[in-house]
Amino acid sequence: MRSQYDLVIIGGGCSGLSLGYQLAILEGNIPKTLLIEPRLKYTNDRTWCFWEDTHNPFSTLCMHHWKELLVVSEDRETVLICTGRPYQLLAGDIFYEYTQHKIASNPRIELRLGIRLIKEAEYKNGLWLLTTNQGIIASKLVVDTRPSLTSVAYAIGEPMENSTINALEIATLWQSFLGYEVECEVPLFDPHRATLMDFCDPNSEYVGFTYVLPITKHIALIEFTTFGALPYSAQELLTHLEEKIQNITQGQTYQIKRTESGSIPMGMNQDALSRSKFNSTNTLTYVYAGVSAGAARSATGYAFQRIQKWAIECAFTIVNNAHPAPQLEDSFIVRKMDSLFLNVIKNNPKLGPSLFVALFSNVKTDRLIRFLTDQGSMMDYAAVVLALPKRLFLKGLYKLVLHR
Repeated sequence: MRSQYDLVIIGGGCSGLSLGYQLAILEGNIPKTLLIEPRLKYTNDRTWCFWEDTHNPFSTLCMHHWKELLVVSEDRETVLICTGRPYQLLAGDIFYEYTQHKIASNPRIELRLGIRLIKEAEYKNGLWLLTTNQGIIASKLVVDTRPSLTSVAYAIGEPMENSTINALEIATLWQSFLGYEVECEVPLFDPHRATLMDFCDPNSEYVGFTYVLPITKHIALIEFTTFGALPYSAQELLTHLEEKIQNITQGQTYQIKRTESGSIPMGMNQDALSRSKFNSTNTLTYVYAGVSAGAARSATGYAFQRIQKWAIECAFTIVNNAHPAPQLEDSFIVRKMDSLFLNVIKNNPKLGPSLFVALFSNVKTDRLIRFLTDQGSMMDYAAVVLALPKRLFLKGLYKLVLHR
């Protein structure tokens, strides 16, 4: 039995649900849409953090925010950042529930859980045929938000099979993290001040730091994060995280309320990605979106607000131009600056902590936030460049030009 739709969104993660939400809130006759997702239910498996933005439709749902942030060097030098744009935290369960509710309110959109593709899409007679575990689905348009096979394998710490590329080819660096939301019996945390980066001792493999987001005096999300040439599994990060939590909680007893982990590619190699895609076709009727299509900012890994910007644009083009928009591409200057910064860190991981501390120490907060959130002016970019070691970055620029 075959069902037919105008649009199928593959993947009900952040990108898929965001696009479904934007279509659901549009007035008028939107295309008959099906959103398919392999998981059987949504759980509170992650959080998204970002600086407040009036254009972000989910800012009002954030459960907590901080106007004071700390960056701590390996030798305990501390930089206090005070900002008029609060750093916000959106819990996964709130986002999932809200977007599902909006999608369910529009009869033109259907979300189905427990559906996975068992065969890649085929194009026949003007329709894409998707063979799933629950039958064949036909659609005029497809938006594929799944991660590539290679990214999935590395993100969960499993070896790749039948692949011609490796993690080094996919991305310049990988951001790997493992976090526990902990609850202590005694009030240990300051809910008005978060720690953005607390760096561990420099090493030759990765830049490592602890990320602490206090939600109440008793509850905080504590994550250990690495920027490295290779991704690390949750198991590989576990010992580091437990040591950090013991130090932060001062040996007090704590309970783990939930966990989150993952690996995010930073500085993606588009040629390698095209070889690892599920389907080599990328036309006006079949487009890719999400982290594997470049949703995450190369230099930071931040993706949520970039996904929202894309989702708004994609919903608009679907309704007005009858085809979806692929993931938005960064500007030339952002791509080059991010590439330069990542390659310098990759080649000099021991200097990573000092580079980040220099950024937050020497660049005005408003300028730096604009740079980190894709809203920077040429003056903001110039301020970032001037804050970093000149000789190191000129050497990195030479290598980048030489090997481009």
